[in-house]
Parts: sequence; C-alpha cells; structure tokens
Amino acid sequence: MGFCQHRWIVVFDCVYYAAVYLSFAIPATNGGAMFSELIVAYLFFGGAGAATLLLVCLSDVLRGSHALVSTRGVACAANSRDSWRRTKAYSVAAGLTFLCFGVLCLIYDLGRLDRLMLLFARPSVTYITAGTFALALLVVSGFILFAVSFFEGLHLFSRMVRAVEILAAILSVFVMIYTGLLLASVGAAIELWHSALVPILFLLSALSCGCAVILIVAMFAGETDQARRVTRSIFRLDALAILGEAIVAS
Repeated sequence: MGFCQHRWIVVFDCVYYAAVYLSFAIPATNGGAMFSELIVAYLFFGGAGAATLLLVCLSDVLRGSHALVSTRGVACAANSRDSWRRTKAYSVAAGLTFLCFGVLCLIYDLGRLDRLMLLFARPSVTYITAGTFALALLVVSGFILFAVSFFEGLHLFSRMVRAVEILAAILSVFVMIYTGLLLASVGAAIELWHSALVPILFLLSALSCGCAVILIVAMFAGETDQARRVTRSIFRLDALAILGEAIVAS
C-alpha cells in the first residue's frame, strides 16, 4: 500500500486546500476580501510547514529514535540509504521552506520591518505577539534540525536534538492554531469565526497539509518496508484529519 496506490488523496488535499484558502481572498459582498493574498499564502504555507515539522519531530520522539542525527559510522539522514530517514530529512527541508515563505509573506504584508521589530522590543500579552515569538523560535528550531539532517560531523548530543524536536513540536502546534485563536477572539461580528472550533479547524487543515507534504517527499525518496508502513500510518492520519474537518465544519 505505497504512495502510488494512494496518490489520489494527495491530489485531493492539494486541490481542496488551495480552494479553501483562496476563498479567503475572494472579495465579499461588501467589496472587500477577508484577507489579503499574502495573508492567505501565510495561512497555507505557514500551517503546512509547521505541521510537517510537527509530524517529523513526533515520529522521532514517540518512537524514541534519533533518525535525523548522524553518529559514528552512520550517515546523516539526507545521505542515508534508509528511504524513511531520507524522507524525514527532506520533509524537514520542505517544512522549513514552507514556513519561511509564509513568514516572508507576513513581513511583506506588514509593509514595515520596524513594526515587526516593535513586537520583539515591546512585547504584550496578545495572540499576535505570542504567534510572532512562536514563529521565530520555530524557524530557529527548524534550521537546527535541517543542519543535523543534511550535514555530516554535527555530532550533537542526542538529548540536545531531542529537546529541539520536543520544542519544535510544541511550537508547531501553537503556530497551527494561533491564527484560529485570534479569529475566534476578535471575530464576534462574524458568527463562523466566533467559535472555539475555529482553532481546531485550523489545526486539522494544517495537519492534513503536512501529511500531504511528507507523502509527496516519500514518493521521491523511494520505498522500503519501514517507509511503506509509516506512509500507511500517515495516509490514515490524513484521512482522519479530513474527516475531522468535515465534522467540525458541519
């Protein structure tokens, strides 16, 4: 039950989420759009990138493995003969790329870099400030995981990498839901947004996108028995996330 037999679900993910996120940029009846195209791009790429990093980190932490790290006599994940380790490494690269692109969209939409610096210089207790710090820390964590996945000789202590993975997983969850929390807190004028289910909807949609990213990477990394077992689990998780979205949205 490899990728090729189930590529339809990845195609469905891509088409479905492109339509959903683009709908946020369609002008409403009052002539305006809910979000700019750049914010819509962030919602998609930032969520997908965070979810991809979350899934990679959890697969290491929950299995008690250190698949990303090179050790004596064992190549780094990107150069490994194990297709699942390669999938993890290139999924980290893809997730980090998506995340950074989403952050750049946010910065460009903001228009002024000094406004962003003000959030760090004078932080306040708001979802926007918390989200900004979470994004920044997640990007840093992502670059650390990218470095240990692609460069030989970075024999970091396994506990250090494990700590980074746990931190990245926690930050990823918050990045995936904080936009939903923000909308739920300020969206009283729009009944659809003013609901505790909005953050869950954002979480599930990002999770499904992350599954699709890993499955696409797995297609190019090749298949082994272990990789096939893991991709089956990711397919099931993707299907559950889509089903959960349908239930929450209804």
